Amino acid sequence: MAGKEDAKKSFSRQLQAEAEAEKAELSKEEAQLAATLEKKDDGVTRLMFDPPHYTVMESVGTFEVTVLREGGNLNQTVQVDYKTEDGTASSEGDYIEATGTLTFGPGETKKTVTLEVLDDDVFEDDEHFYIRISNLRRKDGKPFAEIEVEGEDGKKQCKLIVNLEPLIWPLS
Repeated sequence: MAGKEDAKKSFSRQLQAEAEAEKAELSKEEAQLAATLEKKDDGVTRLMFDPPHYTVMESVGTFEVTVLREGGNLNQTVQVDYKTEDGTASSEGDYIEATGTLTFGPGETKKTVTLEVLDDDVFEDDEHFYIRISNLRRKDGKPFAEIEVEGEDGKKQCKLIVNLEPLIWPLS
């Protein structure tokens, strides 16, 4: 009887050791993944939609789109213009056109734009329209600081990098 009991304990310890080793390996992999995903501030101001794609029902009425600000000098006030643009959906009867300027004050990293979809009670295939952000600028009118970048050829050059991409919105 003692032999079976010892074998059970031994087997149990082995399973526990294997489980702990697997857990440690997963923790190591998660830490490596987190390190690669960690955002590093390279001095570049970036504005992006969060999430990058929205899908809404035609009957939604109004909904908010979130624009995030990352990087650069967050103590500077920056502005960016936004404007909706037709895709397969038209501002003539599918949504209300929206234009404006978002102002991110010192320390602000999130702004929203409210958009309105028109419900016409007519069956239609999925449609989409765009919202585009453009003309990123400092509020005081001064240019953004240039960033010195060393190219593959070893030459240093100054670049201003602004990452502004349109957003597509299918309407269901």
